Amino acid sequence: MGFLADRSPAGKKRIILVASTILTAVGNTGALLLIARNMGVEILGALGFMLAYVGLFFFLGDLAYGLAFVKVLDKGHPFKDCYSAYLMSKIKFTVALGVVSGIMIGVYVLLLAPETHTPIHPMSMFAILGYFLVVNMAQIWVVSFRAKGRETTAKSYDLLEALGKFGLLLGAISLALTGIGDQAAVLQVSAIYMVAAVLGLMVIRNNARRFRRFPVDDEVQLEFHDISKSILPFFALGAILINLDKVLLWYFTDFRTLGLYFGAQLITVFIAASSVVIQGIIGGAIDLHLKREDKDAVRDTLRMTERYVTLVGLPIAAFYIYFPDDVLGAFLGNDFVGGGFAVSLLAAAGLFTALASPHIAYMIRDSKFGPLSASVGLSFLTLVIILVLFLPENLLLSTANLSKMDITASAVLASSFVGFITVRLFTAIRLECRPHPRILAHILCTGITVVTLTFTAWYFEITTEVHRVLVFAGLGVIIYGVCLYLAGEFLQRDYRSFKELTKDD
Repeated sequence: MGFLADRSPAGKKRIILVASTILTAVGNTGALLLIARNMGVEILGALGFMLAYVGLFFFLGDLAYGLAFVKVLDKGHPFKDCYSAYLMSKIKFTVALGVVSGIMIGVYVLLLAPETHTPIHPMSMFAILGYFLVVNMAQIWVVSFRAKGRETTAKSYDLLEALGKFGLLLGAISLALTGIGDQAAVLQVSAIYMVAAVLGLMVIRNNARRFRRFPVDDEVQLEFHDISKSILPFFALGAILINLDKVLLWYFTDFRTLGLYFGAQLITVFIAASSVVIQGIIGGAIDLHLKREDKDAVRDTLRMTERYVTLVGLPIAAFYIYFPDDVLGAFLGNDFVGGGFAVSLLAAAGLFTALASPHIAYMIRDSKFGPLSASVGLSFLTLVIILVLFLPENLLLSTANLSKMDITASAVLASSFVGFITVRLFTAIRLECRPHPRILAHILCTGITVVTLTFTAWYFEITTEVHRVLVFAGLGVIIYGVCLYLAGEFLQRDYRSFKELTKDD
C-alpha cells in the first residue's frame, strides 16, 4: 500500500509543487538580479523602497480572510457560499487597500520624496500600487483553489507571475528598452511588474471560470469575520514586519544604501525557500494528524521537519555567512561587495525564519493564533526598538562602528531569533517537542564543509566569477553529502522514514 501511495497522483503533485516553488523563487530572484546587474544599485534601491512602502499596507487587502477560508469551510459550509463571501469581501478590501495606499503615496510625494525627484517617481509608485492591487485580486482564486485541494493550480499564479517578470525584464534589457534615465527606468520596471501580475491574473481567473458567485450568506460572512479577528494581529504585524526594515533604512539613509541592503537580502531568499519546499512535501501530514488528534504524530512530524530544514538550510546559510562578498560579487556585481557583512547577518536571520516555519505552520493549522500573535509582536518590538535606538545619528551608532545597513540587518537577525525562540518554546511545552538529535550531525558536517572550502579557496585563489562560485558551491555539496553519509545520514532507513512521513494516508 505504501508503494502505491508513493506512485499515486498525489505523490506526483508533490513533485510539481516542489518544482514550482523552486522555479518561483528562481524567477523572482532572477528578475531582481537582472535589475541589479544591468541598472545599478540606486534603481534596485528605489524599486525595493516602493515594494516595501506600498507593501506595508498590503494586509488591508485581505484582513486574514484568506487564512480563514479553509477554517470556515471546515465548519461544514458549502464551498460556493465560502467562495461568494470571500469574493465580495476581497473586492471591498481591494478598494480599501487602493484608497489607503493612494493616501500614503500622497504623503510620500508631499513630505518624504527627495527634491530631485520628478513626477515620474510617483507614477512609478502608482504602478507598483497597481501591481499590488492585481496580486491581491488574484488571491481570490489562488486561495479558493487551495481550499479545494488544488494546490498545483493555486501555485500556477505565483509561478507565472515570477517567470513573467523575469522574461519581460530580460526582453526589455536585451532590446535596450531600459535605462533611459534612472527614474524612467524605475517606471519601466514598475510597469513590467504590473504587466506580469495581470498576465498571471488572466490565467488563474481563466482556470476558475467554473466558479460561480451566489448571494452572500450572512452566517458564512459572520464566520469569516469572527475567525479572521483572531488571526488579524498575527497577519498584520507579520506583513508590516517584512517591509518595515527597508522603509526605515531608506528614511535614515538613501536609495543607494537601501539598494545594497535589498541586494544582500534578495540573494538569501533560497534559505527560506528551502523550508517552503520541505513544508510543501510534508505539510499535509500535520493536517492529517490534527484531524486524528494524534499529538505524538504531530510532534514527530515537527521534529522530522526541523531536521530536514537544518539538513538543507544550514549549509546554504553557512555558505552565505562565510563567503558573503564572493557571492555578492558573483551574482550582483562589484558594486554590491560592500554589503558582505549584511549578507552574513541576513543569512543567519533566514535560517532562524526557516527553522521557525514548521512550528508556525502547525500553530496556524491548530488555530493557536494567540501565541502566534504574541510571538510576532515580540519580533516586531525587537526590530523597532533596535532600529529606533541605532538608525538615527547618535553616540550608540558611532561607538558600535557599524553602518546603518549592518544595524538594520542586525535588527532583522535579532527579530528572527526572537520569533524562532518563542514559537519553538511553545511547541516544546505544548507537544514536548525536543530538537532532533541528528541536527548535531548537520552542524558538525557543515563545519567540516566550511573549513574544507575555506582552505580550498585560499589554496587555489578562487575568485568571484559566477561560474567559479557555482563550481565552488557544487564542491561544497559533494563534501557535505559525503560528511552526512559518514555521519550516518542518507541511509536506507532515512529514505523509508521520509516516504512514510510524506505519504498520503
